[in-house]
Amino acid sequence: MARGFFIGKGVVIMKVVRIRGKNRVDAKKRVLQYYFCNREHLGESMKDFCRRCTIDPSGRTIIYRGQ
Repeated sequence: MARGFFIGKGVVIMKVVRIRGKNRVDAKKRVLQYYFCNREHLGESMKDFCRRCTIDPSGRTIIYRGQ
């Protein structure tokens, strides 16, 4: 699911990816797998990728908000 909002004259698209796992450890493994499978497309370092990730209180879902 992609969302956009206006900045000046252009539109910035924000990509929201929800990664779900069986537990906290499984969710983190899936996030790393997502990063390594898509790192050319993402165009950012792992450090920047992790800064854009948030984890829900249950620990089963990690949300990535990218550009």
